[in-house]
Amino acid sequence: MSDSMDALKRYHWARDFVAMVISITPLHRSLYFQLWRKSCHEGSSIKKEHTYGLAVFLCHLCTNHSTMLPILLTGIIRPAENHSPDVLTMCSYVDSLCEHIPVSTSQWMEFFLRFSCSYVEHVLQAFNTNFTQLKANVAGYTAYLSPILLKKMLYLFHRLNVRGDSRFYKPTLSEDVLCMMRNLVSLQQFQQFQEKGQQLSFSEWCRWELSISAGDDFLPDSDRRIYHQYRVLDHYLPLGSPEGGCDGCARKACSVLFHALLDSGNRCSQQQKDLDVSRNDMINLIQELVPMLSQDSTDETSHRSGDTWRGSWLLEQFNSRLDEIQSNADENKSKRSHNSDLLQATEVASFMKLAIRLPPFLLFTDLLDSIPDKQSIKHVVHFINVYLRPYTSDNCCLPLMLLFTFSRLC
Repeated sequence: MSDSMDALKRYHWARDFVAMVISITPLHRSLYFQLWRKSCHEGSSIKKEHTYGLAVFLCHLCTNHSTMLPILLTGIIRPAENHSPDVLTMCSYVDSLCEHIPVSTSQWMEFFLRFSCSYVEHVLQAFNTNFTQLKANVAGYTAYLSPILLKKMLYLFHRLNVRGDSRFYKPTLSEDVLCMMRNLVSLQQFQQFQEKGQQLSFSEWCRWELSISAGDDFLPDSDRRIYHQYRVLDHYLPLGSPEGGCDGCARKACSVLFHALLDSGNRCSQQQKDLDVSRNDMINLIQELVPMLSQDSTDETSHRSGDTWRGSWLLEQFNSRLDEIQSNADENKSKRSHNSDLLQATEVASFMKLAIRLPPFLLFTDLLDSIPDKQSIKHVVHFINVYLRPYTSDNCCLPLMLLFTFSRLC
């Protein structure tokens, strides 16, 4: 306990400074705005000292979360799996902030690594190194270590091969960032945090990977492909679903990759060239997994709800997307008319752009050498008539690229 008190005395200036700032209630709204702007918009360009100061300030801000005003975030688009409320406490504000700090370029990765390492180091130094929970109360002050901060930091640790898990690639990082990461990895307390932290799911990994600009990445193209193959085929494919993996099911892995590609295409703001490079890597992974699709014919992910027909994996993905649109439309009936039709048209276009990059037989069956049955052909014809025919030209012809795709089946 004496060590805890000594640590608090050493950093009492930071604690007192933060307490003085938040004692002025009218400043809270501007404070939230400035913290968000500095972290999520200007982080990649601020100095190292400012990054450390920002981490320490946020760390002590969380110790005063009970006296802070609730935070209302408007206009923030969250990932589908993030169900945090619009009104946030100080700790959940830090979670949301860490979620929205991008890691799309090498500069942003470096900023987040420097910021997160500084935050964790300060928690360990200022709030005793003996606690192993994500929250720890020392002399009346509670340290908070964001699980999202830990998750994203560990994602970058693995991606940049800090521990040397892979001998096939080794990216070049700034010396100060590399030193901070190695120091953290060597600490027993940090290893305990890792064990208690949330596991990064396969869908989250795909989303973050597809957000990275291939033209401004620590990993060159060849190293990034090696990393993707290692992470998907050797880690997430055999990993159990409770840990965010695919239970050894290639069908499930392909589905996660496919939906991640569709989602990234709808929201991505990168340059088209960088987007194409990132997407090509993921599409190649799906193509590598395609021969294993038929091995998972009994997997529950291959069945549509309320439908006894077992169709091709590719059409199942399309139907699941439409089911989701329909479900959302039913929940928002007042906005149903034009929005659902527009979303469906967008979904059809996105689906076909991705589908024509995959083997054409996947529309009918999961196996290259298998002969499509009548039911499979019937569903493909239904798909063409209902969803593709509205987009035909005046001559009642399908677009040339689609005709080419179907001709490859002959």
